[in-house]
Amino acid sequence: MYSKEELRVAWNLGRKGLRFRDVVELLTEAEESELPSTISKTFKTICNYFGTHPNSVRGKSRRTEYVKSRMFFSYIACIDYKINQVEVARVMNKDRSSLVHYNQKIQGFLDINDSVTVTDVNNIRRLLER
Repeated sequence: MYSKEELRVAWNLGRKGLRFRDVVELLTEAEESELPSTISKTFKTICNYFGTHPNSVRGKSRRTEYVKSRMFFSYIACIDYKINQVEVARVMNKDRSSLVHYNQKIQGFLDINDSVTVTDVNNIRRLLER
């Protein structure tokens, strides 16, 4: 989410003729440019795979597609790329304990060979290899 200061700046820019959507895009681009390229690429690829917007995935919504994006991003980033859980949690605006839960959930589905989860993980890995 955005801080009060960021929202105040967005409001003032809006009064000067910029649309809120333009301001959100600028803030998102600035936020994403701060991310290491591996994290950023992984996050964008998984969001695209599930058809979700990165800002929605970072939000608090419990909609299935957002939760799936969070879970798979957490699993791929932490397990495949060995990225620090604190960094991954920061990208998603979640705490580290949420990542532990996400990773256990995906691993549990993989352990029982859940066909949907196995297919999704393999497809995402293929997309990230490009």
